[in-house]
Amino acid sequence: MTAPLGIPVAKWARAAAILVGALILAWVAQASTIATALGARRLASTLSWWPSGAEGLAAAAANQLAATPRTPARLAEAEALARRALRRDPASVVAARTLGLALVERGDRDRGEAMLRYAEALSRRDLATQLYFIEANVQRNDIAGALRHYDRALRTSPRARDILLPILVQASSDTDIARSLAALIGQHPPWRNTFLIAMAQQGSSAAALEQFVRAARLDPDEPGERRIFSAALQRMVTLGGYRAAYQLYEALGRPAPTGKERVRNGGFEDADGFGPFDWSYASRPALAGVVSVRSEGGGRALTVSASPGASGEVARQLLLLPPGRYRLSYELGNPAANDRARLGVKIGCAGGGATLFEAPIAGAADARPDAGTFAVPTAACPAQLLSIRYASDEEPGGTAEPTPWIDNISIHPL
Repeated sequence: MTAPLGIPVAKWARAAAILVGALILAWVAQASTIATALGARRLASTLSWWPSGAEGLAAAAANQLAATPRTPARLAEAEALARRALRRDPASVVAARTLGLALVERGDRDRGEAMLRYAEALSRRDLATQLYFIEANVQRNDIAGALRHYDRALRTSPRARDILLPILVQASSDTDIARSLAALIGQHPPWRNTFLIAMAQQGSSAAALEQFVRAARLDPDEPGERRIFSAALQRMVTLGGYRAAYQLYEALGRPAPTGKERVRNGGFEDADGFGPFDWSYASRPALAGVVSVRSEGGGRALTVSASPGASGEVARQLLLLPPGRYRLSYELGNPAANDRARLGVKIGCAGGGATLFEAPIAGAADARPDAGTFAVPTAACPAQLLSIRYASDEEPGGTAEPTPWIDNISIHPL
């Protein structure tokens, strides 16, 4: 058995399990609105002096419908009040929506949905109406219909984003839903960036994130979109989607390492990029990685701004090295010859895996090259983390001394 769009019902059942409760949220939303706008005392007062007023009647109808338990008597009262309100004001969205929901609740779905469509025609800004249609379309296995009402709700109701975006993020783990959602994101709806931020924070599918970022056509030259893109790449990496994240990164035209080189910007001469495949630097008050002009030989190098006694990682870059043997080389120096401050290089399998290479580097009076070799195992290590670490034996609170620098970091296959 398949859904109307050819999507297996079993898949939609999983999505429905995520999305079910939207109708319950509709009750909560409408009850909250009534309680805020009128309150129980004001509602009673309004009906006492204006028993035929459309606003008061519609609010009373919605209040009856939201009350629990929803008994047949309460449903009948809600329907009667909603009808009176509509006779008074046929353009009352609350009355039309309440009447439609009451009819659906007591089993008259066709007439109820006709009234709900009328409520939506009056205003697409009524969140409870949109929530109903989301739920109804999910129950019908209609992905296009559900997403259409998601879009309307997210466009027109500020409250909808808090309610609906977490549900969309969870539902996007289904490949069919992700495909349709990506097409919608490709139309650049006003909630696009908010959704992408939520996906970058909570998404559980690297493949879905890749689809959404490609569909969104984010511009890395625009600072806000560059931050979203970087966060999405990092989330994909966290989820283990290393190759997909790298391909997405390269698709935006970032320069690849030249020849057989495996490190980006190992000489620290280029402008910094973004995301896990470029250098990222520590920026804490007590310890920060700083790219500055070398004290000898010209050019730029990575050095450290650190408080006495500070230790930790100052820079990192994610690598995708195929299995094999490699040679790591670098140049280091410290004109102050402060041997109590040291830099170190470490390469390990991403995600907390095995350490492949680790070399502490003592401070040196003159710049000098250094090198080492390491091996990347087979499939057990699909991505590697290159990190530069700093340690100081200075006593905390002492006088800060010049720190070592490192430059011209490169990795080549043997």
